[in-house]
Amino acid sequence: RARRAAEGPAEGGRGEGLGTVHLHKKALGQKASESLVLEGRDNAGMSIVLDGRPGSPDWDCDEDRLPGGIIAARFLCHRAARVRVARLDDAVGGGAEDDPFCLAKIDVEGSELKVLRGAVSLLRSRAIGTLHLEWWPPHLTAMGEEPIALLWFLHAMRYEIFAPASWFSAPEGSKAAADTQWAMVVPDQFPWLLQRWGDIVARAVPW
Repeated sequence: RARRAAEGPAEGGRGEGLGTVHLHKKALGQKASESLVLEGRDNAGMSIVLDGRPGSPDWDCDEDRLPGGIIAARFLCHRAARVRVARLDDAVGGGAEDDPFCLAKIDVEGSELKVLRGAVSLLRSRAIGTLHLEWWPPHLTAMGEEPIALLWFLHAMRYEIFAPASWFSAPEGSKAAADTQWAMVVPDQFPWLLQRWGDIVARAVPW
């Protein structure tokens, strides 16, 4: 369910018995800032948020230079748009501990760890019961993160990690078919998980 408004309810957001939907016109990250959003050239769902400034030495669309070595040709680089970045802790606002939500879906093309670092208070307070995350190690690497650090972060926050049960029999480096059965991944298996790509689930357990 969508939660407290930052910019006001979306048009048509009210429906009988469905509650209210609120759109927050901002990106999420580990700190409040202003950044740039780049739309994927062939897939708007592949949009990413990058720090930097067009025209600077590390940002030249024509010379294929973007911060972190991102490949400019994969994005509509010349159409980069400014976006406000907020921490999820701030975007949700106070009182989440008394009104928790059961599920948060995070699919941000390699910036998952940045979003979670900006949600430490929510995670510690168990205001988010379950996280459904895209797990795509190459995207995390491209965004300057160590993929395994995401798993250890969730472990430190006392979230148990689950992967599709079919991954335990799928070839390395493959994206297994959709699976409705999940199996727990223990810390000793974190390196193994680096060879699997798809979606994972993290469930909060008591401190």
